[in-house]
Amino acid sequence: MIKNLVIITGSSGSGKSKIIKYLYKDYKKISVNSIKEKIFNKYYEKKDILNGVSKKNITNKTLNIFWNSLEEEMQNNNNCMIEYPFGKWSVNKFNKLISKYNYNVILVIVYVSKYNLLNRRISRIERGERHRGHYDFMGKEKYLNFLKDKLKKSKKIDDIETKKKYIKNYDLDLKNKKI
Repeated sequence: MIKNLVIITGSSGSGKSKIIKYLYKDYKKISVNSIKEKIFNKYYEKKDILNGVSKKNITNKTLNIFWNSLEEEMQNNNNCMIEYPFGKWSVNKFNKLISKYNYNVILVIVYVSKYNLLNRRISRIERGERHRGHYDFMGKEKYLNFLKDKLKKSKKIDDIETKKKYIKNYDLDLKNKKI
């Protein structure tokens, strides 16, 4: 049986969650952002603010849950689609799981121009779709003004050099890829 791991990655606000929502309905879906939102909600419900709980602690807890969930799904031979802020620091963990459970990998990098990215972030905050943890460090209005100022300074379409800088060379174990 061919087992697939689809990794959807890109910058915050690029549309990873929307993509994962509509593709491969029969795949098990694991989202780092969804896990992190649930953890943020627990802290805000209990304390109204994060009182001493650092974003690093929340990120570490999120990643532990993510890696455990992914390995459990792979142990069960499920096709998986994940939303993940992929980076060179995670390649070894992915390669170990890919090799251990003999998975094929599809890596999808979502690229969005800086202009569209900023526009999307602003809209999501204004519509109340983003958790306070995304902007509480600065305050909602101050953060929105900061983003709007950056938006005014950005180009609607990025040049090719900007796009080339975004695409990174990832050394995933794709040698068994049959797709």
